[in-house]
Amino acid sequence: MGLGRTTLVAALSTTLVTGTVVTSAAQARVPAWPTVTSLLPSNMATKKTTTTEALESAMVRKIDRRIRHRHLGSKVSVTVQDLQSGRVLYTKKARRPFIPASTEKLATALAVLSGHDADDHFVTKVYRDSDRGRVITIAGGGDPTLTSGDLDTLAEQTADRLLADGTGGEKLKVRYDASYFAWPDPAPGWYSSYFSTYVTKPLALMRDRRMVSNGAWDAAAYFRDRLRAHGLKRVGAKVSSRTVPDTDEQISSFRGHTFGDALWRMLRYSDNSVAELLIRHVAKARGYETTTSGSASAVRDELKDLGIPMQGVEIADGSGLSRRNHLPTRTTSEIVRASMNPDDDDMSSIYRWASIPIAGRTGTLSSRFRAKATQCANGIVMAKTGTLSNVVALAGVATGLDGRYRSFSISVNDRPTGYSSDAARYRVDRIVTAITGCK
Repeated sequence: MGLGRTTLVAALSTTLVTGTVVTSAAQARVPAWPTVTSLLPSNMATKKTTTTEALESAMVRKIDRRIRHRHLGSKVSVTVQDLQSGRVLYTKKARRPFIPASTEKLATALAVLSGHDADDHFVTKVYRDSDRGRVITIAGGGDPTLTSGDLDTLAEQTADRLLADGTGGEKLKVRYDASYFAWPDPAPGWYSSYFSTYVTKPLALMRDRRMVSNGAWDAAAYFRDRLRAHGLKRVGAKVSSRTVPDTDEQISSFRGHTFGDALWRMLRYSDNSVAELLIRHVAKARGYETTTSGSASAVRDELKDLGIPMQGVEIADGSGLSRRNHLPTRTTSEIVRASMNPDDDDMSSIYRWASIPIAGRTGTLSSRFRAKATQCANGIVMAKTGTLSNVVALAGVATGLDGRYRSFSISVNDRPTGYSSDAARYRVDRIVTAITGCK
């Protein structure tokens, strides 16, 4: 990592202005980033057609009106800040704890990149025992993006090595080691069905994020089959767990995917399975237990160490599936700003690489901002979506028609059940168009 984290922590203040509307300069928790706009895609820039004073005055009036729409209900929180200076431009219930849904993944991303370089690789290793070299163990390194094709590549490398040294013709046993992380447990607030419907069990070894009872065994069994396909004809059928001892010899490895790759998928497509594995890496890096609770504590403490305002914050998981998660919108907006530290290439990589969905263009925002009243913001908003049955949220960066960039966080909890979530999302998008000043 560069000097970005040190710069961030050293520059923190302890003052945050609150209230329905903030029109005077306010010092934010995260320091000013004068060159932050260089991190955003060039096509997010807009032609300046209004003054900042006029845009912000109209923005306040429009948001005040739009947050009262019946499709949203009464539990709506909004925070808007100037991206570069941190000046708070608008707050509504900004300090109150709200369920963030998948905007929680922004907190996960910041915690991950605070302790890891974006180009750090996940490594899946293969060992053979030191006795007779007949026990082949595949050891997972917590790669959430590992695919069947990757395991085939690893099996080919392994088979070539064993055939070359003359042991490929012997009877071999395949074992797996998933001890890099603790056995997964459901997060507080999760329903029992989540592991088979919304998220893969976060094991240190798995393939294709398959929702099976034991992803490590599944990956090892596939690896066994590919060893046979690559010429090791005497590989035994049984696959079981084994912890690799220090005396084993590493004979091959696969290191094709990076933390940046995983974050891209997690943020662009709101991948819950990737998120739950990544928070375990945060725990591992901090020396915490890699259980769900230990990993959640690690994320919370990482954010606290970065100076993110933590009042009202509760972290239950990494994906945002749990309704026990709570993030005030002022916290989420500061997370957005902290993630754009121009002094830290790793921390800001999720924006430079456009991992965050772009309105009307990519990821979970590809079908939004296309209606007549919202299409003016198409392409000039980067934001993470969040949806649960009674929650709609959106947080990110919007380009204003005054040429300035603003971070924002919008969260709707307990939305009226008489209207669809699409209706609520549309009303949230209308709030965002007010932030851009385009409608």
